Amino acid sequence: MTKRRSVNAAWVGFLIPGALAGCVLATDTSTIDRPDASDVTPDVPVDPCAQGGAPWCVAAGAARVACDAGMPVLELCAYGCVDGECASRCTGETACSEDGGATVECGPDGGVRATAPCPTGYACVGGGCRAADTCVGGSRCDGAGTLELCDPRGVLEVSVDCGGECSRTWPDLDGDGWGDGARDALVQCGAPVDRVASNPYDCDDDRASDDACEGYTLVEPATFVMGTSSDDANPVPADEAQHRVAVSRAFFVAQTEVTQRRWGALSGTARVPALHADCDECPVERVNWFEALRFANRASEAGGYSACYVLSECTGEFGAGCEPGEETCTGYRCDRVELVAECDGFRLPTEGEWELAARAGTTGAFSGTLEDSAWYRDTVAEPRETQPVGGLTANAFGLYDVHGNVAEWTLDLLVPYEGSLDVATLDPVVFGGPADITSGAARVVRGGAFNNFADACRSAKRAPLQPAARVSTVGLRLVRSAPVL
Repeated sequence: MTKRRSVNAAWVGFLIPGALAGCVLATDTSTIDRPDASDVTPDVPVDPCAQGGAPWCVAAGAARVACDAGMPVLELCAYGCVDGECASRCTGETACSEDGGATVECGPDGGVRATAPCPTGYACVGGGCRAADTCVGGSRCDGAGTLELCDPRGVLEVSVDCGGECSRTWPDLDGDGWGDGARDALVQCGAPVDRVASNPYDCDDDRASDDACEGYTLVEPATFVMGTSSDDANPVPADEAQHRVAVSRAFFVAQTEVTQRRWGALSGTARVPALHADCDECPVERVNWFEALRFANRASEAGGYSACYVLSECTGEFGAGCEPGEETCTGYRCDRVELVAECDGFRLPTEGEWELAARAGTTGAFSGTLEDSAWYRDTVAEPRETQPVGGLTANAFGLYDVHGNVAEWTLDLLVPYEGSLDVATLDPVVFGGPADITSGAARVVRGGAFNNFADACRSAKRAPLQPAARVSTVGLRLVRSAPVL
């Protein structure tokens, strides 16, 4: 099975796999440079079809280009290109799978003898896995004013000299600064035109009446090292071993913890459960894990999104808090909790998502200087209590109070990490089964609180808490999955 795409010398069109599609460039043929020989071999003439050229191999033998009605047509070859033609069977010692995600070992009869998937972040090209983190399945501006067209295996096909200015944008239908990723991306020379955005993920789905974008930051898919290094804690806690994690789907994360004002507006409860009450902009607390899930569903309903959880066989009063003056108590629990696949509503972050967002590209114990960015034991005077959100310095992703103020519920059970630094674990989540729900197995809270010492506020610090526990130092921060592009 092959895939076809056209590249014309008078115009350059590119189809991005998935929901993102298309860029049409009006450009003179003299602006098209030949690709770097290290990326595409052999060199491609500027306009070979005008000279009636024969088919030729490109992309390290992973594809061929033939002329059709005077227009070059790119064809990806599952088993490689030989003398300008796609091989009909597995040739040589190794080749690539049809989707480019694995290497295949060729048998003497031309059949596939064995396959070996490429690690996360790599793609198969010319029979071997290569890094594929800069030029995969799309068009891009290289940062120096050159537009590059790339094939789905991460190989540069052709570059267009934009004279120093290149832009990649999406339509912005409601003018809120967020693009609509379900529509065509425009990669062009020159500055973007009006009502376009550099970000394809529109968190309010272009509904002009919805303010869901306000107060949320987009976190792009990324691979990072999760856990604690010996520089940050010695000895490293047994349940915080470093390992590589890949978060494959973009998500929106709230810039602040859920406030008492937001809880009161969406929860439907008669009162705010917080111990440190009468502070609308302080984070809500004394909310347990079950209540956090139900509140996320309420936020989804209010925004017109699908709920991410089904809670049933519940007992106790939702959002009732504790007795006046009590710092902790238990209440409201559900014996059945189910995840809703592909929900588009609000939810709790997984541990991996939480740490990726909290670190914001940093690798140390904290994402910033604690004295400037965290309400914790050294910055909160007696009598210690929660503080209004957003009052200190945000991390590089624009998130406030990821260290301190209140610790935050995550979705996951507290279990030892699996994985290593050699191979990235893809989208780890440990939700558990029905027995874990009914037994009250501990969930993970992150970030530390206003009364904690610095160590409890580390980016990698994990703390266990029973899901039915309401604690005056624990609240929540919501996330929402970005659309699949």
